[in-house]
Amino acid sequence: MLSEFTRSIVWISRWRAKPVGPASLVSSKIQLSPTFSVGACTGVAAVVLLGQASALALEPATPVQAPTLKVGDSWIFEDTNEAGPTGFARHREIHTIERVNSDSMVVALKIVDSPTAAQNRVVGLDWASRMVIDGEEKSTSRPLSFPMRVGESWVADYTDPNRHGNQLKVHVHTTYKVIGWEDVTVPAGTFHALKIENNGSADADILIPSVAQSTAVAGGGSGTAVSHAQVGGRGVMHRKVFSLIYYAPEVKHAIKTVDEQYNEAEVMTGRVTTELVSFKLAQ
Repeated sequence: MLSEFTRSIVWISRWRAKPVGPASLVSSKIQLSPTFSVGACTGVAAVVLLGQASALALEPATPVQAPTLKVGDSWIFEDTNEAGPTGFARHREIHTIERVNSDSMVVALKIVDSPTAAQNRVVGLDWASRMVIDGEEKSTSRPLSFPMRVGESWVADYTDPNRHGNQLKVHVHTTYKVIGWEDVTVPAGTFHALKIENNGSADADILIPSVAQSTAVAGGGSGTAVSHAQVGGRGVMHRKVFSLIYYAPEVKHAIKTVDEQYNEAEVMTGRVTTELVSFKLAQ
């Protein structure tokens, strides 16, 4: 997350209809009159099949276009951060659009009930996170890629050369794919959402510090000093990343995201789940 952390919207979800399945046909009882002909029965079957095809056609298939985002649009999310065996932390955060530019926007992020001020961040109109690398602006996270169609995929690939603690640099490669539509329930309600999966990896060059340790051992009236030294150097730390994003066009944002990280042994080391609590769209 954040997800990072989503009105020319295609209001597809309003046109969704449940297809007529075989179970529905079996359970329906049709009373035939003595004069009911085979031809009429065939006509009924044709109408039913036509209705089934029409209902299936209403399932969202049109590409989902980028929303028209406005100053004042706001969403409140609840983040649940699971840090392996150490437990989890939970907080709520409000995201409010402060300014909309031609290809980006400024979003204010404020933790609910926190005395700290909001933090303004510049993100793309597709909610992509950005970073300036070697003088060039690149997307480091791109959960949405408009227009979106089921089956489409796109890639985010970059190398962050900046040092962060013992991490000297990191190369991240992720692939996003649109899976299909699902009804998803979050605290804000149930929405018909487009499901996107993200699979990738992060390979970090790390600095292994030198460690010198000395231990005094008492015995026989005299002390013995035991020294141990670990020679430092450089290494590579590999991580796998996996994400789920559920985007609801009527909300103009992802209503739920799940971000997971796995170590080299493919053991999950952390998971962040973000769910929509409420939202308010500017008129």
